[in-house]
Amino acid sequence: MHSHSPPNDKLHMCSLQQCLLAQWLQVEGQWENLVLIRATTHCCLQWWNSNNLLQGLPFADPIPQVTTDASLSGWGAHLQELIVEGM
Repeated sequence: MHSHSPPNDKLHMCSLQQCLLAQWLQVEGQWENLVLIRATTHCCLQWWNSNNLLQGLPFADPIPQVTTDASLSGWGAHLQELIVEGM
């Protein structure tokens, strides 16, 4: 599974991060504490609530995975749909 991030996601996180930093300290705060949401923060949250969350792009190119196996009677390797084997 690959992590995905929508375009301009960091821009829409700044207001939320500033709001949380101003009102809640991780060391002292409780998860149940309420945080008041400013209008600018509300707009950023609405951006995430729209289809933008589904418009992600991979953080990095996927890394191909090669699986190999060997024994006294033969060997084999898989790379996605490619399979090779021998004796």
